[in-house]
Amino acid sequence: MRLSNGRIEKFHISKETAQFEANKLVRLHSMGLAVPKVLSAKDNIIIMEYIDAAPLPDLIDVWENKLCSSSQELAAKGVIDWLAKYYIAVDNANTGITRGDINGRNFLFDGKKVWGIDFEEQACGTIIEDIGQLLAFVLTYDPKNTPLKKDLASIMANQAVKNFNFNLDDILTEQSKQIKIMENRRKLRN
Repeated sequence: MRLSNGRIEKFHISKETAQFEANKLVRLHSMGLAVPKVLSAKDNIIIMEYIDAAPLPDLIDVWENKLCSSSQELAAKGVIDWLAKYYIAVDNANTGITRGDINGRNFLFDGKKVWGIDFEEQACGTIIEDIGQLLAFVLTYDPKNTPLKKDLASIMANQAVKNFNFNLDDILTEQSKQIKIMENRRKLRN
């Protein structure tokens, strides 16, 4: 990715992946989701509007050193609220399509609202798997399991209970399952 004249140029490995992401961004934007507006897509490059916001893990690092509870709660709830709108937009109930590639880096917060980015992948699964994986990422960013990260994960889990009528125990079970999957994947890499 490259920032140029207030625009983001995102380079893809193929024309097909660029077109897939551009089409998805256009569709999501037209449905009112907070995603960058596509300005053009040609070959393997998408040019999008620049969103002046920070990725969730970068904000967590700042918040670890400087408590800002109102922003933290707004961001944590905002991510889950954004996901609820996303699942409606992709008709998850009928398609089983989930966010896929669901990690904190794909959510930006500008101080007021959450933006979703990076849609070159999608997955099939359940919403609760996505939520569990997101919570697992939040908890395991270095340093792991800090009080702040536990608070953020708790806010997100409780917001998911409200938005999706999930049982909190089911969310926490999925979160634990996803943490084990991540730990096993990391062991295999080392």
